[in-house]
Order: sequence, then structure tokens, then C-alpha cells
Amino acid sequence: MTTWVALLRSVNVGGHNILPMKALANAAGNAGFTGFATYIQSGNCVFLAGDDDPQDLAGRLAQVIEDDFGFRPPTLVMRAGAFAAVVAANPFDVADADANTVHIHFAWQTVRAPKPAEVAAVAQADEAIRLIGNTLYLHAPAGIGRSKLAEKLPSMLGAEVTVRNLRTARKIVALAETVAAAG
Repeated sequence: MTTWVALLRSVNVGGHNILPMKALANAAGNAGFTGFATYIQSGNCVFLAGDDDPQDLAGRLAQVIEDDFGFRPPTLVMRAGAFAAVVAANPFDVADADANTVHIHFAWQTVRAPKPAEVAAVAQADEAIRLIGNTLYLHAPAGIGRSKLAEKLPSMLGAEVTVRNLRTARKIVALAETVAAAG
């Protein structure tokens, strides 16, 4: 069995697309997903499956959510090893206490590199981005709540993305290791 990570976009945000994680784990288990576990309420899932097609797994999980909860969130699925490699590739040297200042943009499609002039026009002096492969990393020491760069990055990338901070991503890696060991 392969360990997989699923990232759901726009669940439990602002009172919309409410998806209780315990209920999701039960529904996914009933639909044949093995070892299904979640981390916090923002749609971070780990499970075991023999399938080697992440798009098929994403479609199956999205269908479970639609059937049981009435909406279909964008769902990105990747092998846990690939997810861990993206997390490990973080180019910003931040202390564990500051891991929430780095935001990883996971994309469904190929992204385009943001134009430096566009970035410079909206970035705060302490913000920085790095594009590695198809993943964009944003370091925003002051947070992303008021960051114009964080707001504009998805359109600059030209692709649908879901974002996790480095602290959450590290927790997902640890959860995947636990699920793999138990599986």
C-alpha cells in the first residue's frame, strides 16, 4: 500500500463548505480508503491506497465528500514521499517557532514564474518567494493576513493552488509517517 496526502481547498473557511474531519474520516473509511486520518480542520488528509493514479484518488475522495456532505472541494492528492520532499525543499531558513511564516503553494497545474516587477509592486520589504519546480514558497515574516503578495500570488502563478504553512506541512509529514507505520 502507498501512503497518500490529500489537500482539500476551501473547506471550513468562513462558515462555508463545512466538513467535520471525524465525519470525513468515517465516510472515507466506508468508501474503502484505508488508514484515513486528518490533521486540523482545514482539509489535510492522509490515507493508504494501492492506486497509483493520484487524479483518480482525488476524484474518488471528492466524490465521497460530495455524496456525504453536499459539496465538491478541489482536491489535490500526492504520494506522501513527494509531499515530504516538497516540504524538505523549503528554501527559507526559519526556526521551528517561525515555521508558520513560510507558506507552500501546491498547484494542480503547471505554474508560471511570477514576473519580478509584479512581485516587487506588491511585496512588503521582508517578503520573499522562491519557485522550485511547480511549487512556490512564500516567506512572509509579518504574516499573510494583510499581505498583498499572498493575495496576488495565485493569479501570478496562473494555476489553481492550495496553500499550507510550513508548520502544518511538517505535521502532515509526521502524520503520513504514522499512518504508513500503522498500515
